[in-house]
Amino acid sequence: MSGRNVWWHGDSRIRDRVGHVGADEKPRRPEEGPRRAHQCSRPGPQCGRARLRQTNLPPLLPQRGPPPPPPIPLLLHETAEDATISGYHIPAKSRVMINAWAIGRDESSWEDAEEFKPARFLRDGVPDFKGSNFEFIPFGSGRRSCPGMQLGLYALEMAVAHLLHCFTWELPDGMKPNDLDMSDVFGLTAPRAERLVAVPRPRLLCQL
Repeated sequence: MSGRNVWWHGDSRIRDRVGHVGADEKPRRPEEGPRRAHQCSRPGPQCGRARLRQTNLPPLLPQRGPPPPPPIPLLLHETAEDATISGYHIPAKSRVMINAWAIGRDESSWEDAEEFKPARFLRDGVPDFKGSNFEFIPFGSGRRSCPGMQLGLYALEMAVAHLLHCFTWELPDGMKPNDLDMSDVFGLTAPRAERLVAVPRPRLLCQL
């Protein structure tokens, strides 16, 4: 795969994830979003780069439990030797597809599996997204995990921080949050069926 194709794939995935964050992150009360934005925009040590380094909220975006569809919903592997799993015999050289999308939404592992709750990852002992816990593997695991994980995390954090810090957002034509179509399209990257359309209103000059 050429470097250009790798860049296009990574760039498209970041755009998809930013769209998911924008659609999923709905304040519980209508006034909550503007209030939080106002607190973030006030001058002082609580804002800017220093605040971004202190807070642990931006890194929680990719590990919302469950996330938007992982970069590739089905992870393709090949068995190196014969194996027996849950009573099923799997011969060597068999192609095995791991459904990472379903694993991240397993209700036996996650409370309110379909809800946007980044604060759940602040609790001790909760699985992370780096491949050590098989309840949540958006980037795969082991030697075949995604090599662009760290780059993608940095790009996503900064993109979302700029968009939320510098703009207030509204849905067009009087649309309500409950009217958003959050279904996915099955494919190599499982993007949203309908692109998020939102109207930005400049709030302040972003210096992040």
